[in-house]
Amino acid sequence: MLDGAGLEQQLADGKLKIEGRKEVFGELMGLLDTYEFRFGIVTP
Repeated sequence: MLDGAGLEQQLADGKLKIEGRKEVFGELMGLLDTYEFRFGIVTP
């Protein structure tokens, strides 16, 4: 979602803007799981 760049880099470049409390957004991002790009949806 961030075009390969980190969240902090997007904020520094001005490409991303967060209104409100940034720490709450950071907590939300910490709750999300990360997956491999190609994972098996259907397995035998």
